[in-house]
Amino acid sequence: MQRITERLNPSARILMLAAIWTLAFVSGGPSVAIGQPGAAANTDAVRPESFGAKGDGKTNDRAAVQAAFDAVLQAGGGRIEFTGGKTYNLGDLPTFLAAGVNAENLTNAVIEGNGAKLVVNTTEKFTTEIFNLTNPSNVRINNLKFQDTGMDWFQNWKGAVAIRLVASGPAGESGDVSVTGCSAEQVLTFVSCAGGGLRRLRGVTVNDCKTSNSYYGINCQNDGDNLTASKYVCNNVRRPYFVYGIEGHDVEVSIHHDGKARGASSACLINNHGRDTKDVKLKATFTGDTSQYLTGLDLEHQRSDAGGGLISDVDATVVIKAPSAMVPVRFRSYRLNDKKEYVEEDATANSWDGIKLRGTLATKGPEAIAFGKLISQGTKGQLTLDSKIVLRPAKRPNCPAFDISTEPGLK
Repeated sequence: MQRITERLNPSARILMLAAIWTLAFVSGGPSVAIGQPGAAANTDAVRPESFGAKGDGKTNDRAAVQAAFDAVLQAGGGRIEFTGGKTYNLGDLPTFLAAGVNAENLTNAVIEGNGAKLVVNTTEKFTTEIFNLTNPSNVRINNLKFQDTGMDWFQNWKGAVAIRLVASGPAGESGDVSVTGCSAEQVLTFVSCAGGGLRRLRGVTVNDCKTSNSYYGINCQNDGDNLTASKYVCNNVRRPYFVYGIEGHDVEVSIHHDGKARGASSACLINNHGRDTKDVKLKATFTGDTSQYLTGLDLEHQRSDAGGGLISDVDATVVIKAPSAMVPVRFRSYRLNDKKEYVEEDATANSWDGIKLRGTLATKGPEAIAFGKLISQGTKGQLTLDSKIVLRPAKRPNCPAFDISTEPGLK
C-alpha cells in the first residue's frame, strides 16, 4: 500500500487513505473523535497511535501519521498530537518530492510535537519533504524535531525539506502559519515557501527555532511574503537565509559555524530570480569561525532579461563577533550562459534601490563595516554610493570592505 500511495499525487493520496481509514472505522478498527467532514474543528487531539503508530524509531509509521492528518483534514480542523520522547520513522523517500506527510488545504490545525522527532531517509539525489503542506491556513506547528538520515550536504539537492509550504491553484491567499520551538538536524531546508503563481503565501512566523548541520535554513522561492523570524539559530548551516521574489520580511538570525563543516559562497542571499524582491529587514549575527563563507550577505541578481529586475528597500545589519576575512556584503549581478556557466555581467539592467547597510566587526579597535544608503545606479550598471560612508581597505586594514564596484561591471 505504501508504494502505491507514493505514486499518487497529494490529492489522490489523501482521498485513498481517507477511504481506507473510513473502512477501518466501519469494521471496528481504530477510532478517534474528529467530527464530521466539514464540521467545526473538534478540540479532541488526534494521535498517530490511534492509527497504529509505534513511535519506536524502527517501525514505519508513515501511514499512521498520514491518517492522523487526514482525519483532521476531514474534520475541517483540529489538533494532531505526538508523544514526547518518541521517534516516528516515516521511512524511505526514494523519489523526487516524495513526502513523509502530504496535506492539502489544511485549515485551523495545531500540530503539537511535545518534543517528538520525525525521521525520514532520502535515498537518492532528490529534493524530498517531511511535511508538504499545500495551501495551509491558520496552522500552528509546535515543538517538533525533524531529521533526514539520508541528507548529504556534499551533494546539492539531496535531502528533505522539513516544512514545505506551497501555494497552488487559483488567485487568492494562503498562510498564517507559525512554527514555534521546532528544530531540524541534517535536512536540506528547515522552512521552505514555494509557489510564484496566482496564489500567494503570506504570514509565516518562525520563533525560537534551531537548524543544525543542514544546507538551508529559511528558503523562499518567489513566494512567502510577510515572513517574520525571531530567536532563530543556525549552527553549521550552509545558507541560513536565502530568499527571492518576496516582500515584507523581518528576520533576525544567529549564525554559528565551526569552520570545518561545509559553507557557501554567501551565508545569506537576498536575490532576484524572476520576481522583484522588496521590503526586507535582516539582522544576521555571526559567531565562531566564518572562514567557510566568502560573504555574509549577497544582494544578488540572477536574471538577464532586457527589462531587468529590482531589489529594493532592504535594511540589513551584519554583525561579525569574531575576527574574520569574510566580506560582509556584496552586490552581484550574473547570468547563466549557454554552457550553464556563471557569467558576471559587464553591464546590467538590474537595479538596487533603497538599500541601507550597517554592522560591526570584531577587530583590534571599534570598527564599523559601513552604514549608509545606495543612492543611485547608472544606466550601464554603475553604482553610486555616498563616499562618506564606504570604508576602504587602505584606510581600515582590519575591516573587510564591502565588495562594491563603482565601475561598470559588478564582482
